[in-house]
Amino acid sequence: MKTTIKRVLAWMLCAALCLGMTLMHALAQTSEPQILVTPGNEINIYVGQTKTVTAATNFGGKLSCNIQENGTCDVSVRYGDEDASFSIAGKAPGTMQFTVWSVCDGQQITKTITVTVTDEPRILVTPGNEINIYVGQTKTVTAATNFGGKLSCNIQENGTCDVCVHYGDGDASFDIAGKAPGTMQITLSSVCFGASVTQIVTVHVLPLSELPKPQITVRMRYKDQDTIRTNFKATWLSTDEDVVTVDPQTGAFKTVGVGSAAIVAISEDGEIRFTCEIEVRYAWWQQLIRVFLFGFLWY
Repeated sequence: MKTTIKRVLAWMLCAALCLGMTLMHALAQTSEPQILVTPGNEINIYVGQTKTVTAATNFGGKLSCNIQENGTCDVSVRYGDEDASFSIAGKAPGTMQFTVWSVCDGQQITKTITVTVTDEPRILVTPGNEINIYVGQTKTVTAATNFGGKLSCNIQENGTCDVCVHYGDGDASFDIAGKAPGTMQITLSSVCFGASVTQIVTVHVLPLSELPKPQITVRMRYKDQDTIRTNFKATWLSTDEDVVTVDPQTGAFKTVGVGSAAIVAISEDGEIRFTCEIEVRYAWWQQLIRVFLFGFLWY
């Protein structure tokens, strides 16, 4: 009985060893030799900033490197047994590359690291620091630092705009909706190595009376209706809803008063893509209704 138990235990031990060796061999076959770079292969720094980058193989090979010297960076290298660290100091705006390589089973494994140097820590705003929108128009503005810092903002609330902010790790977007003519400011700020970096965005909200010249002019009767169609998705608005009302989603409009008003199409990117001037007049029979049937009271 004891002999049988010993034989079973020995067989189980041998089976476990064989299975372990098989799994180790399979892992070794499926693991591709590579060089791992932290924080990544694309490095962004600014002039005067120093950043440390580390590289290591996943197969235990020693590293070497070839540095493309072009005056943008100073690179100091420290080699370990299976890794290396690079101290990169920005000197001048530009881009440089250096190649890290090692040998695995007679095969050369390489990794290229690209370093981009900018002149100073900045907050970049798209489409720019001066934003012009019209009452009723919404435009999206994006901002990001060139050094990876998180953004915060201070919005000058004065009733001209509604601002909705969406924060990312190193950027932010602002949906700005014009409410009333006027000017407001958004102050963006971040911190880079203890120093505050700021950027002021000025938003000018213009009255609809300052819209660019309409592309077309249409004459219509009082109480007529129609729909304007475009080949792009748009939001519609009227410059005078006492004359013309418009459905903001469909572009369907109706003349509700005498006078002139513009219908405006705003595309999804916040740009005014189309304007149409509507001139509304009474037809002759409508004039008769107003005069002889007291239509000015009810029609």
